[in-house]
Amino acid sequence: MLQHLGQKTKQLVQQIEESNTKDHLAKATEELQKAIFAACRKAYKIKKFKLKINNNWWNQSLQIKKKELQALKRRTNKSEDDNKLKYQLQLSKKQAELKREAKKAKRNSFRNTCTKTTDPYGRPYKAVVKNKHPPAELFKQLENPSSGDTKSFALKILQELYPPSHSPTTPPYCFPLIQELQITKNEVRRILKKAPTKKAPGFDAIDYIVLKEVNNSFPEILHTFYNKCYQLHCFPEPLKKGIIVLFHKDGKEADKIKSHRPVTSIGKVLEQILLRRLNHTLKKKNILHHNQFGFREGRSTDDAIHQLVEKIQDAKNKQLHTMVISLDIQGAFDHLQYNSIRNSLDEINFPSHTIETLKDILTDRKVTIQIAQGPVSWS
Repeated sequence: MLQHLGQKTKQLVQQIEESNTKDHLAKATEELQKAIFAACRKAYKIKKFKLKINNNWWNQSLQIKKKELQALKRRTNKSEDDNKLKYQLQLSKKQAELKREAKKAKRNSFRNTCTKTTDPYGRPYKAVVKNKHPPAELFKQLENPSSGDTKSFALKILQELYPPSHSPTTPPYCFPLIQELQITKNEVRRILKKAPTKKAPGFDAIDYIVLKEVNNSFPEILHTFYNKCYQLHCFPEPLKKGIIVLFHKDGKEADKIKSHRPVTSIGKVLEQILLRRLNHTLKKKNILHHNQFGFREGRSTDDAIHQLVEKIQDAKNKQLHTMVISLDIQGAFDHLQYNSIRNSLDEINFPSHTIETLKDILTDRKVTIQIAQGPVSWS
């Protein structure tokens, strides 16, 4: 793969360096994606994965035991030497218990599947002998409308999960920007080093494994590309396309669109670079509220719960009543107005390449859902 890509390295870097507008950079991005994808197609064989029938052996009891095990793991990792051994023993017992119960549930599920069938050539026979699979399309589970085709129903899903935003466009910042250091090769390398290798690729079908190999052998390509994005305050249009994969939420009705969680796979390296720089600015200017626990390094929901318990205990000692109000906003991130985010970035009062590039990320984004007739997009 690297041998095929190495032949186009100089040409790609030159095309990126000569990009002076967002349109030119978008074309250079497409050429970069095509070159990497073509090199992968020439070097790697396409694997064919056989789907397995999903037996419904997992139940609520196993889910509770799994959550208890996860909580015990966190407690073990945070405990001191005196209590660590005690928690480790409890953890071993919990793991053995979960493994035993899961094995029992699998056997019971398989026994029920085999004994309750009335067709000798039905699902059990096909699963073992013919290796056929039940229909896996989401539209088989959701309320497919009586009128209209699959494409219109896919568009309906995207419109319901991502309501249209009527945020006005923000004019570009005209005053001099605060000078920041360019993105370094080490910065890109550190981001890719921590990137998960088992994540599904995005719209361009390029995963983190390939990006790591490209950056290790030809660091100049990604280094030049990300700095050009930074210089033009541009998140290229090809990187704004996301593939939507829907997963059913536990405990929700399977035939409702809102019961499925959308997951978008999109290029994350540049976003991570900008996020790190933004967090550094927020920390340096002491902007983050002291009661914010989510999305912060060194803080978690455990800290929030611990602080809440302390307040309740303090009120109890003073013989006072305590009232707790818990609010959950449905689809908070999906329904967040981008213009509100832009206004918050402006309120930081730190005009920089980082802020301006982050604003561009919030414009003209597209989501796509795959159907048999091809992709259906919504912006």
